[in-house]
Amino acid sequence: MANPTGTTYLTENTGYVWTDGDIYEIVQTDQQEGAAIGASFGGLGVDNQPHQLLLNKVKLTHTKQLVDEGNIAALQAFEALFSGSMAQNGFLNVGVNDATRGLINYTAQWGLVDFGGSQPEGLYGPYSFPAPFANACYLVLPVTMTDEAPGSSAQEDNVIMISSAYRPTKSQFYVWNNLIAGHNGARGFYYLAIGY
Repeated sequence: MANPTGTTYLTENTGYVWTDGDIYEIVQTDQQEGAAIGASFGGLGVDNQPHQLLLNKVKLTHTKQLVDEGNIAALQAFEALFSGSMAQNGFLNVGVNDATRGLINYTAQWGLVDFGGSQPEGLYGPYSFPAPFANACYLVLPVTMTDEAPGSSAQEDNVIMISSAYRPTKSQFYVWNNLIAGHNGARGFYYLAIGY
């Protein structure tokens, strides 16, 4: 409906505080009173006051809606920073506000390499990460898996190590199976890798 006054509009009160029940019914016995100098409700008049309150509520609701939409968008963007794959060989990306790089993904990867039996000393690999690191792999922690029975002497057993000559790349790594003579070789290893 077009404005019958042509150019006169109500404007919202930006200082309005939500109040339940402040929009009221104009009963039949109320005096008709439009906007004028000296009219009630600060010059609005009885007829305009409910409209003014409704406009205030709509404006306040819309302002809060815009804030909520911004917060929801921020939460959705934050949620998108988390991804991963929970499996025997898996990974987890976590969005972090890094002190020197800004907003980046820290990535943790893990896995199991099973040789299927004890193996002789030597270099093994390359083994691929479940998902290549976007920039760099800073750490690979291998944990030896052995075929030795619980309670057997293991103080000088083999150890799966990372060789300084074969450092991890963004996509793969090697291990060195360090075998002590007279003991069982490694059956395999678990690993945890961290990078970004």
